[in-house]
Amino acid sequence: MKKVLVALLVLAVALSSAFAVDFTGEFKAGYQFNWDKNFDKFQTHIMGQDGDDSNSTKLVLGFADENGYWDIAVRGYLTSNYRTNANANFNFDKMIWGADSEVKLQLGFVANDNQAGLRAYHNGSGNNFDRVRTGGAGLFTKVTVGYGDLIQVQAAGTPYTKKTADGSILNDENGYKESVADVIVSAITKPIDGLAVSAAWVYQGDDPTATGKGGNLSVAADVNIGALVDLDFDLGVSVAYKTKFDAGVTVTPADEEAGTEAKTTYDIANLVAAEVYFGFDMVNLDLEYAWIDYAGEKDTDHYLYVGAGFDVTDAVAVSAWIGADDVVDFGDTWFLGAQVDYAFYENMSFGLGVEYSNAGSYAYDNAGFNIVPTLKIAF
Repeated sequence: MKKVLVALLVLAVALSSAFAVDFTGEFKAGYQFNWDKNFDKFQTHIMGQDGDDSNSTKLVLGFADENGYWDIAVRGYLTSNYRTNANANFNFDKMIWGADSEVKLQLGFVANDNQAGLRAYHNGSGNNFDRVRTGGAGLFTKVTVGYGDLIQVQAAGTPYTKKTADGSILNDENGYKESVADVIVSAITKPIDGLAVSAAWVYQGDDPTATGKGGNLSVAADVNIGALVDLDFDLGVSVAYKTKFDAGVTVTPADEEAGTEAKTTYDIANLVAAEVYFGFDMVNLDLEYAWIDYAGEKDTDHYLYVGAGFDVTDAVAVSAWIGADDVVDFGDTWFLGAQVDYAFYENMSFGLGVEYSNAGSYAYDNAGFNIVPTLKIAF
């Protein structure tokens, strides 16, 4: 794994030197110390075992033509399910009409990465309740067209999505687990400053933080009153609705040989999220509620999140959060956490996060009590 990362870094630097492109990168690493909620069991592992969100240990490399004609990004997750993905975009609008053109015409190619739809929801909490994305990390072609902020339409598709048991599509030796065609279409409009509306549809969606596998439709809107009336701060509300067309219940029988118990999984059939946010230079606040309706006989959840961030100085930032996966059952599903970030050098920062959760963790991979030191280096 280390050899692969070193090779990626050397290749990126070589390409940037050979072709005189703009080169950027970011390395983020963390280690998670976790006790279960009864403090009976202790475990440690690299931060971000799921490899799907911002709280993951990863290396991101980017290089782009200095005229903005094309850009390439390579991202590798340094976790137990280590994988690498790549995105390449060719901006034909800038090639044809120049950098100041309002016309958007972009062709993209994606390897080993899920594709998400365009989104208007504010998503200050990072819960991604509005997100729909494709059903696998496939080889996608992506086309984006639009005109300024008035309208953007994006479509991505692949004739196949091949995955091995560990989630990789690029290793023939392990054998393929499934092969499924997929497509996603989305659009967003920002007709005036402070107003945004979006819609997205996916054929074979798979978003573990949302409605799971199957066709999904999402619509969202964001109204920033602060921007609408030209205030010196943000004050807004966002709403999102998402539905799964073929939501159902999956029963996995017990396997005595593997030592696993029977498991019932309920798809999310409908989800409504609403967020109120406020912020200016030093402070930002978010309040989010989500009504989550499951298929089958599972009870509806009422998710609640409250978060705050403070820039104490130019070098020190503090954030804190509290919430529950279901406020009706608050005593068994609540979570509470905080993080301090310290920029000890221009492009280097150290963070320390602490969280306790009774059920599903908000920021990290496990419930219980977590202590997570992180290091971020940008170059």
